[in-house]
Amino acid sequence: MLPKHRRPTTPGEILKYEFLEPLGMTQLQLATAIGITRVRVNEIILGKRSITTDTAFRLAQYFNTTPDFWLGLQMDVDMWDTLQRNAGAYKKIPPVKKTSRFCSLLKYFYQRMRYGYLSIYTFSPGELKCTWAKAEKD
Repeated sequence: MLPKHRRPTTPGEILKYEFLEPLGMTQLQLATAIGITRVRVNEIILGKRSITTDTAFRLAQYFNTTPDFWLGLQMDVDMWDTLQRNAGAYKKIPPVKKTSRFCSLLKYFYQRMRYGYLSIYTFSPGELKCTWAKAEKD
């Protein structure tokens, strides 16, 4: 969920303040360890460069996180920036009055998955069936 009143924290800020500084690492040390240039690391930290999938995999491997963590941070910033630039245009787009049954099912499935349910899908021509089971905690 995007913050409403401020730009999301950039991946570069997280990288600098939550990883490099606590570890006492320099940008050059990180760059060398993950096989990229110091300039690339510096531009990410300054917010001048986005996290690519390649960078996300490298950071995830090195810091024992996931690529999704880094890409999620980047996506939040990108979505915020896009929304700020185009909010007026988006408000002019009228929502469709009626959605297809398939779209309604997708929305339902997504909502169920967000609340910890596992889904089991079966497909047959023209039909989609789904059964639900509450995910067990490990």
